[in-house]
Amino acid sequence: MKTTKSIQNDSRTRLILVTDTYAAVQFNGPILQFTENSPLYHESITRPGPDALKSKFDVEKAKERLKERGNMKLADLLLDQTFVAGIGNKYKSEILLIVFL
Repeated sequence: MKTTKSIQNDSRTRLILVTDTYAAVQFNGPILQFTENSPLYHESITRPGPDALKSKFDVEKAKERLKERGNMKLADLLLDQTFVAGIGNKYKSEILLIVFL
């Protein structure tokens, strides 16, 4: 495993969280934004999309939201929590693998 010093000098490193016993490193993630404001007021939290796994998921409304987003890349659309909530990077990758097989 890399030492903390070498991780800090790695251009892919976005965030390092260190405790007395663990270190968590984020590589190649999105640019992080920090604020003193409550995250409860951030648009992605105040305006989440529907849960695609709920039995009452409205496909027609999903189609409308899709049209509103124009030419957005499918990978970005799947990560847009205001489009459909809960799809993370792992599920995005799995969905795209199935779609393009």
